[in-house]
Amino acid sequence: MSEKNCILIIAVLLLFILPACGGSASDADLDGVGAMCIEHFDCDQVTLLVCLTQFKGGYCGLPGCTSNAHCPSGSICVTDSGENYCFLACNQDDDCNFYRDSDSLATCSADITRVDTGEQKACVPQLKV
Repeated sequence: MSEKNCILIIAVLLLFILPACGGSASDADLDGVGAMCIEHFDCDQVTLLVCLTQFKGGYCGLPGCTSNAHCPSGSICVTDSGENYCFLACNQDDDCNFYRDSDSLATCSADITRVDTGEQKACVPQLKV
């Protein structure tokens, strides 16, 4: 079994364990916003997430938002490369890496272009070099 498949299986299992242990996951967490990917198929096809391959490890984002109201709870609408996407919202780096491996970590950044006004931060991995 590949490392990618193992990560996906663990992530799915944790989605069921977190609520049972008193943890809570936002809609964005449950949809996989911010998860690693190689191609669009790796992201949740039901919610139409796409793989943003310009980021190290890829990044599952929801395209086409025009405000935070168009994003699942736990995510915000940001502009990246001239397009709008729902990115995982965060308060600290630990909020960003549940679905990411140690080689492709994201950081909780205020250095984003928000579609709506506010001070929310979003999880953003490093760009590929």
